Amino acid sequence: QPLEFDTSSVTDMLSMLNYAVTFNQPIRFDVSSVWRMQYMFAMATAFNQPITFNNTSSVTNMYQMFYRADAFNHPLVFDTSSVTTMFGMFRYAVAFNQSLAFDVSSVTDMTIMFEELHGTSALSDCNKLLIHNSLSASTHWPYTSWSTYCSSLWPHPPPPSPPPTQSPSASPST
Repeated sequence: QPLEFDTSSVTDMLSMLNYAVTFNQPIRFDVSSVWRMQYMFAMATAFNQPITFNNTSSVTNMYQMFYRADAFNHPLVFDTSSVTTMFGMFRYAVAFNQSLAFDVSSVTDMTIMFEELHGTSALSDCNKLLIHNSLSASTHWPYTSWSTYCSSLWPHPPPPSPPPTQSPSASPST
């Protein structure tokens, strides 16, 4: 059953489920007053459930929000228009493999946002490209090489042109 209680007056969810290593319930919260979600799911190593937040438009801090959330792999729909830091947001979240469409117009720090643990990441090349296309509008986007991932999403080169047609030669008049 979902974890659901009145959070409408809560302004800070710093480390709320940090080190909740066995927690694994869906979450439905009113987060309309929350400004900080720093470390919210950090080290919640078993957590892999949907997150439903009604309104994240006041959140400014998502610093290491999913740090070492080892099992987490669900789509996220957040209004991130006010977020200024996404530092390490998915750092070592080794199972995460979702595309993201975040508004990063206010973000000033995306350092190590997707840092991998010993080269281990479930994030597919195609999702890397989709994330790159969504987040690279920010001048703070550090993963510029992701623009080259997933050739299957790029239009295939056009087929070769047919050889030029030659005009039929005029037959000699007799």
